[in-house]
Amino acid sequence: MSGSLHTRRSLASAATMGLLLIFSLSSAVNGAAEQGATSPQVAAGGRHINQDDLSRGSRGQRPTPSPSTATSSTATTGALSSASTTLTPTQKTAAARSAAKASVGNVAGATTPPAFSGWNVDWSDNFNTPLDQTMWARYGWGGQAPGQGGMGAYQQSNAFTSGGLLNLRTQYANGAWSSSGISSGDFYSASGGRWEMRAKFPVSKGIEYVFLLYPDDGSWPPEVDIAEGRVNGPENMATYHWGSNNNQVQSFMSNPDMSVWHTYGAIIGTNTITYTFDGKPWATITNSNVTTKKLWIGFQCGAMDPNGEAKAYETVDNGVPGPLTPAVSDIQIDWVAHYIKA
Repeated sequence: MSGSLHTRRSLASAATMGLLLIFSLSSAVNGAAEQGATSPQVAAGGRHINQDDLSRGSRGQRPTPSPSTATSSTATTGALSSASTTLTPTQKTAAARSAAKASVGNVAGATTPPAFSGWNVDWSDNFNTPLDQTMWARYGWGGQAPGQGGMGAYQQSNAFTSGGLLNLRTQYANGAWSSSGISSGDFYSASGGRWEMRAKFPVSKGIEYVFLLYPDDGSWPPEVDIAEGRVNGPENMATYHWGSNNNQVQSFMSNPDMSVWHTYGAIIGTNTITYTFDGKPWATITNSNVTTKKLWIGFQCGAMDPNGEAKAYETVDNGVPGPLTPAVSDIQIDWVAHYIKA
């Protein structure tokens, strides 16, 4: 991706594998094993910029990437990769990290990150603490627009915790749309390892989301989009971006019911990235350019403009709430966790 609300899609059809629809678009790289003929099959659609809280300064801003050149290949399923991981120290004081990790316990209606054989939880948040008492950075200081076909502006109050859940709200009020996003860039990032999160989506037409990993040093690429698409599904896209030409590999999965709880994840290996769904791998890419940089986690959403740059894809009918798009749509996240190899 290049941030929150992008809408690249493949023009090629994908084969169905049970409930999983897997297709990958892989960019040409300089390694002989990964070179191939160029193809126009990647849409040049929206590339969004992560507009973050002022406290993040320019570190939250993505440059506008140049169009990528892609070749097609098939994402493979298989065993979880044996990733080489590094435990990353916090960027803030011990007190700040303690506050950010305060919500680790279980509460009614919520769960805790599961155990995976061979992995230990390094960091997690169960969203039991109000965001303004944590180091999470909420998008919307100054009313930045989500861009890339998203309507309205980010609004900090649209990201909040309630009942042990993080809520990311997209809403229409006083004749305008507003959306939300948060990032862990001010207090936690990690190199490699395994990321997992548990989420549930609203039933609402034209609302886009992305769960992404972005480099802590502010450079771009690389970027790992763990899950991205429209909240109604069924298509869920995962993308790895790398290189100065914004090379990318895209993989697609069909999730027919986004409105119930599922987990979404990514395992960053030495030369592989494995995407997981409900704790199990659904696609693995092999790439000699997999990043070793420290990455932070971000969550973003927005309402898509029927007259904007993403109008070729699912948008909000007539740009206003209606029978298929309520005035308020909340993405809920139960927990997020990072694991290191045991």
